[in-house]
Amino acid sequence: MKVGIIGVGLIGGSLALSAREHISDIEIYGSNRSETNLKKSLKMGLIDFALKKDDIKSMDIILLAVPVDIAMNQLVDLLDEVNDNALVIDFGSTKYPICQAVALHSKRGQFLSTHPIAGTEYSGPSAALPDLFFNKIQILCETEKTRPDLLEWAQDWFKKIGMNLREMDPVAHDQHIAYVSHLSHISSYMLGKTVMEKEKDQAAIFDMAGSGFASTVRLAKSSPSMWIPIFKQNKENISETLTEYINNLNDFKSLLDNEKYDELYDKIKNINDMIYSAKKLIDLGAKNVLIKGGHLRSRIMYDIFLSKNEISAFKNKKIHTKNTHGTGCTLSSAIATYYSCGKTLKKSCEMAIKYVNHSIGTGPKYGKGHGPINHLSAIQINKKFK
Repeated sequence: MKVGIIGVGLIGGSLALSAREHISDIEIYGSNRSETNLKKSLKMGLIDFALKKDDIKSMDIILLAVPVDIAMNQLVDLLDEVNDNALVIDFGSTKYPICQAVALHSKRGQFLSTHPIAGTEYSGPSAALPDLFFNKIQILCETEKTRPDLLEWAQDWFKKIGMNLREMDPVAHDQHIAYVSHLSHISSYMLGKTVMEKEKDQAAIFDMAGSGFASTVRLAKSSPSMWIPIFKQNKENISETLTEYINNLNDFKSLLDNEKYDELYDKIKNINDMIYSAKKLIDLGAKNVLIKGGHLRSRIMYDIFLSKNEISAFKNKKIHTKNTHGTGCTLSSAIATYYSCGKTLKKSCEMAIKYVNHSIGTGPKYGKGHGPINHLSAIQINKKFK
């Protein structure tokens, strides 16, 4: 089998090592923008031959492991050139743009869009690791558009190298990855920048910095040439994520400035406990978990939604009332209702929480005990959800 790898760096080089171990009778061809890295890949034995344009037609598999902007520019031409039984797989960190780029291509069935949740802060062929993908998540997008025989081969190979496969819609992928990956890199870059600008005596920084600082800014060593195109392609999702993150930072700062340490304690401890508990339930076999945050004492309430692929926090202002009778039952019913209307489970939870919060806030306040919420509030808030 002839395998061509475009971009023999951390991901491409690690793919080469995995392919050589698990694919019999293999010849690996590779290309790299850097001639130095290409020579290094040959010398290290990651690849057997340099991949030339004329070789594309004879490849059985092509692995596209380059920055997402370059992948966008190369993918259409690759599909034009490959033979009728070849498979092209991309491994980029954004999915919707590249899936759209080939949506109408005549060889769309010979393309599989993936994203391995694996990597380090290092780059280049020297960073390649034989076990980089072992026990890591491999996200597959639009598998229904990939030819079944080619998809089966790819899934079998991914499983052989120890990857756990998950399928996701490309739009949902880009939304979620902005939170769990892209935001982490931005935070790392900005923390490093903030500290370096504030502390002119760099020696003092490194004398005082412990493992916590080192692990937080570790991602700042990642290549900007790889990450700037990712930020560009996923700009809208990242911008939304940053807005929420900045709002949380401002809220944290406000509590600190106003010496509201009890609220600050609750914010940190309770949310961590909720996430930990949700993860435990997932480990026990639950597919999705929603932890209600009504017990929190802070001004802002958080409800935590967790699945095997994502984590989300729904934020709402605390409503001071004793009229909360039946909120759990009502929330469950609302989730089921929205889900039956075709909403995703996450969206159903989000909308149900908004409905219940509005119902609490507009409660009829009957009697003197713990009264009911206003179930008719759905009529009042219906327009907000169109």
